[in-house]
Amino acid sequence: MPAGSEAAAAQAVEPLRRAAAAGRLAHALLIVGPPRGQGLAAAERILQMVFCQTPAGACGECRGCRLVQRHVHPDVRWLEPTSVSRQITIGDAANPEGDPGIRFGLLQPLNRSAIEGGWKAGVLLAADRLTPAAANALLKTLEEPPPQTLLVLVTDEPQRLPATIRSRCQEIVVRRGVESAPEPWRSRWLDLLAAADDAGGPLGGLAAAARLSALWDEIETAAPESEEGPEPADADVVRARRRAAFLEIRRLLIQEWLGWERDVLAVSLGAPTEMLRNADRLDALRRAAAVRPPAAVFDRIRRIGRMERRLALNFPHASALAAALRGGADETGPRTSGD
Repeated sequence: MPAGSEAAAAQAVEPLRRAAAAGRLAHALLIVGPPRGQGLAAAERILQMVFCQTPAGACGECRGCRLVQRHVHPDVRWLEPTSVSRQITIGDAANPEGDPGIRFGLLQPLNRSAIEGGWKAGVLLAADRLTPAAANALLKTLEEPPPQTLLVLVTDEPQRLPATIRSRCQEIVVRRGVESAPEPWRSRWLDLLAAADDAGGPLGGLAAAARLSALWDEIETAAPESEEGPEPADADVVRARRRAAFLEIRRLLIQEWLGWERDVLAVSLGAPTEMLRNADRLDALRRAAAVRPPAAVFDRIRRIGRMERRLALNFPHASALAAALRGGADETGPRTSGD
């Protein structure tokens, strides 16, 4: 886990330390943060507070802390989307091994006695991907949780969870400030954004969109399936985790794009250099500001928001990027309800 994620997670969950030590920890926590970044780090740290075998809590060195960090503690169940559809199902009673879903992969095991005594915990990564049936099953457990059981939900899109679930969880926000996309993808992405501004014209925009799309294809191929925990044997799980890793990097790159647009706007308005996120690319920002006035920058920001909505609906990213880089009446393709 990156050091920045660990530091942010530790700061966010520190108020829970006294509650965990006193045995007054809420039975359900909703961590708002990337399920493969700060959100995951916060979940791991909270579980270490619960399962640490030293008075300090979350020492990171004892057997309990090490098992939590490796995701192999016998009294902790981890669940995440395990299909390319990125859904968490309720589970197939006729085939619980092939499709355990939330019922057989998380909820039923939590109703059993703890293997090592004491607390049991279940972690739901990317909790916003619950199907309606799975959400209803989780809600029933939240309403009547087993004794000494902690449920931890992790998502960076809490608004997609049913209000009935959110209201029964203590919310912890760990995604603060502006996160940076990982290298080398961030630098390559910014290079392509600068080249897109230099190209200009409809054909230049289409060519720039093709290059950005090709980079996303490369990232999806190269994205690691998991940073922590044992290697899963199921090929569908591997593909789902690789997809999750790619989607997190893609989200961060879109945030970098919005940061780039704000920098272009700031340069247009004569803002001081120290206000820029990408001050090291000042020459490229000045060139972009020279060809795109503030009204065009605001339009681009609006189009990036529309692109995000389309990507959430599984539009091909090549066409979504092309629409974001085109202007005005030449935009084609379906329009979503939020457009």
